[in-house]
Amino acid sequence: MDELASLVITKLHVRSGVGTFALVACEHDPYYGTPDTKIPTVVVRTVTHSSGELNYEVAYINVASEAHRQLREEDALPEWTFITFRRIDVASDFVQGFVRRHKHEWLAFYIDLYNASDVDALFQVDGGGKVHAPHEGVASYLKFHENGNRVARHPTPDANGMARAMRMLTPHLVWGVAP
Repeated sequence: MDELASLVITKLHVRSGVGTFALVACEHDPYYGTPDTKIPTVVVRTVTHSSGELNYEVAYINVASEAHRQLREEDALPEWTFITFRRIDVASDFVQGFVRRHKHEWLAFYIDLYNASDVDALFQVDGGGKVHAPHEGVASYLKFHENGNRVARHPTPDANGMARAMRMLTPHLVWGVAP
């Protein structure tokens, strides 16, 4: 069965692995940088498995947590937490809730679209396999929300807006458009 799935994926020109684009939401880290800095705290990418199954991978850092404060006081790097979703509606609800968790009354939230290669540097893997971030080695890290490599900015006033932004990550093939 796996051989058949691999053959179909090959014929359809679908690549396994991380998608071409990533969505990034930034917020101020109260324990790092000055008040006008915003760092990446949510990264959303698609992951296609060799079977052709498309998932939405959400990586996040809760900069408001007590554990995060302690890490920053020790000059340690926080770890990304990863969650994988199969359904776009569930993934978009989670991301929308995370982004709006402190200021749910605001209407002007946004999430930015980047080429996946522009956000790869946000994930620093140590010798033990832990994935750390954020770190100073990323160009314009402390003001990532002003990054000139941004492809698009999506306003996300509600979960539907987040789902529309996340559809930008979905390969054309899933939506019935030939490559």
